[in-house]
Amino acid sequence: AVEIARDAKLRGAVPLLVEQLELKRLPRAIVIRALGAIGDRRAQRPLLGLLGANSVDIQLAALEALKRLIDGRAAEPLARCLASPNRAVRRIAITYLGRLRARIATPALIRLARTAPRDEARHAATALAAIGDPRAQDELLRLLVHHDRLLRRIGVHGLAALAPAPKVARRVLTMCRRQTLLVRSSCLQALGNLLRGSTDSAVLSYLASNIGLGDHTLFLSALDGLAAMKDPRIVKILLGRIPQLPLALKRHAVEALGNQPSAEAVSALRRLLSDKESAIRGAAAWALGKLRAKTARDDLLRVARGKGWAARINATAALAALRDPSIASALKSLAADRAPYVRANALLGLGWIATGAAPSVPQLVRHAQHDRTPWARANALRALFAIKTTRLTSSEGRPITNATLAKEMAKVDLDDRVRHIAATLAKRGSRAVREQKNRQSWIGLYLVDAEGRPLSNRRYLLITPEGLVKASYADMRSQGWEERLPKGRCHVELPVRPLAASPASTDE
Repeated sequence: AVEIARDAKLRGAVPLLVEQLELKRLPRAIVIRALGAIGDRRAQRPLLGLLGANSVDIQLAALEALKRLIDGRAAEPLARCLASPNRAVRRIAITYLGRLRARIATPALIRLARTAPRDEARHAATALAAIGDPRAQDELLRLLVHHDRLLRRIGVHGLAALAPAPKVARRVLTMCRRQTLLVRSSCLQALGNLLRGSTDSAVLSYLASNIGLGDHTLFLSALDGLAAMKDPRIVKILLGRIPQLPLALKRHAVEALGNQPSAEAVSALRRLLSDKESAIRGAAAWALGKLRAKTARDDLLRVARGKGWAARINATAALAALRDPSIASALKSLAADRAPYVRANALLGLGWIATGAAPSVPQLVRHAQHDRTPWARANALRALFAIKTTRLTSSEGRPITNATLAKEMAKVDLDDRVRHIAATLAKRGSRAVREQKNRQSWIGLYLVDAEGRPLSNRRYLLITPEGLVKASYADMRSQGWEERLPKGRCHVELPVRPLAASPASTDE
């Protein structure tokens, strides 16, 4: 009976299952697994109580069952698990506490980061980075100069949660000057993270001095720092270096201009849209999209209709970001393009220009139901909710609503990411696609293959929380950074075969 309740996810059985936990007539592990599979919040309290059981097996079963049930009420019982003598119990508790950003666990996590075995110390440090508690500042600074590269990277990301923190940035600046090259590289990234969205003259001067050095690792780390900061002087620093840079460095410097709103940056980026390299045209197009540079509309249309994998995808994303009704016909044409990610960006753009896209509703419905590319299906559905058109006609000719279409896609779409997006839209409606004015989020990526080997200079696709697809390249450190994002979940894809940018495209 318990197994039937588990497999059928019978919520009505939860009170009886909780009663069985107390009566102990059945093996508790079986009952715990059933409660976890059902996922009803009424089971949270009894499962949290089992974290103090004498049996490690029961503790582990309860932790696994709580996977979908943890919230702020679980923080204190989970923090007590950090004192468990069992390593597996501590590891799961650390993961949950990081996800909850539970500051109550900060002191214990600091102790584990300093004294636990290597893997567990890394795990604890990752949780500290996610929590962002100022009390962990000294520990994160210690990690920043650690001999372990992964711990240094965790320190860089963790310090970002303290931003803006000019006093801490000054401490890092002092540390930078007396470290080895690799450690100094981490410090340069941390400087930008600590001053994200702000500036400091001493830090800016130091980052600019590393931009001028010949070492490429220091250059990229200093560039990451400058990209995170906001200062009109950064545009001049970058423009002075871009012409002399090799391709692998130039494309990242061009993208960094998109984080510094200025007429000078827009003019330079428009010129770069004529560069012979698709990667540079793509970087310039993405930067112009972030700057919402409507003066570049015609240039972006030219690039979107031209050649090059990165150039066409990012130019279409930039056109969508402009939210300009005058380009509705161009976006309709691009929404029928053979290149899947060009199509995905154009479909989303049709939704964002609202009234100008109203005649495109049948096209959006067709792509939502039948497009071969998951992100095109997802973005067509997003567009329908952005337009706020409720009465639709399916591709089979039956009348439906956008909510009905979203519910159907949440059940039958073959891609779990599309199903998740459709379920969110069905639940939240047009609120889920409302434009976010506050774009202060960021993401740092480290690309590796299935065996953990770094993928330097590898191209990848970044799908932003709002659905735009960016074609990009990892740098020589196998890293990628993106600033000024809206809040939400990003996705990353690695193309496994050459992607045709257009029928006539020959480059890349």
